[in-house]
Amino acid sequence: MRLCAYKSLWGVVAADGGRHSLASAVERAAADGYVGVECSLRLALQLDEGKGSFSGLLGRHGLAWLPIVFSSGPVWHGWSPFPPSAVTTAVWSDSPARHAAALEESLRIAASLRLSTPFAVAHSGHDSWTFEQAAEYLTLAEKAAAATGFAGRLVHETHRGRLTSNAWLLARLAAEFPALRLVADYSHFTVGCAVALSEGDVALGSALAALAGHVFHVHARVGDECRPQVDPRHHPEEVAAFDAAWEAIWTAQRAAGCSESSFTPEYGPRPYAPHDWALDTVDEVNSWTAARYRERFHSWSMRQVDGV
Repeated sequence: MRLCAYKSLWGVVAADGGRHSLASAVERAAADGYVGVECSLRLALQLDEGKGSFSGLLGRHGLAWLPIVFSSGPVWHGWSPFPPSAVTTAVWSDSPARHAAALEESLRIAASLRLSTPFAVAHSGHDSWTFEQAAEYLTLAEKAAAATGFAGRLVHETHRGRLTSNAWLLARLAAEFPALRLVADYSHFTVGCAVALSEGDVALGSALAALAGHVFHVHARVGDECRPQVDPRHHPEEVAAFDAAWEAIWTAQRAAGCSESSFTPEYGPRPYAPHDWALDTVDEVNSWTAARYRERFHSWSMRQVDGV
């Protein structure tokens, strides 16, 4: 099983909380062995400026793009994740149908950039929804994906504030939707339910076990019961717990016959980052995480070969 790494532009490029230019970020991603970059549709359009600079840079370096799309906004501080050109938008209190329509609009715009997009990462729905509302949205979202060329390639991120925020509700939804694909960002679960993964909570562990077979992509970020991210270089207990959770995902993917496993180191700037983090710290921690993830994956792969 091949490992594919994507470079997050969040907290890296100057347009999204970092200090690097798009050109330098893309060049470094290619040089560091990433197969693509991940960023929101809105940021991609902002970086492209209608001049083809974003798509041109990725094309020249042979990199793919993982678009992040949203079913509603604003997410925080009045910021809307929808591109200015979007006709259909939604807020959290809108119906599942309205959320799905806004998602479809964003997927259409993402497809119009004509980049290599292996799949799309979705921030879907709202955590106030009932099971029935969430199920309605997921059904409509699959139709939206099929209508925009993303059939089987729409992947819902586990995220606070979204229908995927509750691990136990999500496990029920996964049982109802066998084809449901997820981006595992388990830091949202730990801070959302105030349980550190290292504590070995039985209920959370049971939910993660039920979800492992639905994980298509990993956002590799370590959090704890109070924070969506900690500096992994100084929290070995939490790192070990997340390593084990990611290994369970690889094992499930291998059992399902997957030819590749993918991840994005996704530490971000403030308000995720502590106030004492310098601008370069996000990039440093993401690079550290990428190296560790690759090393752990290689070690796990060797154990599979040896039958251990």
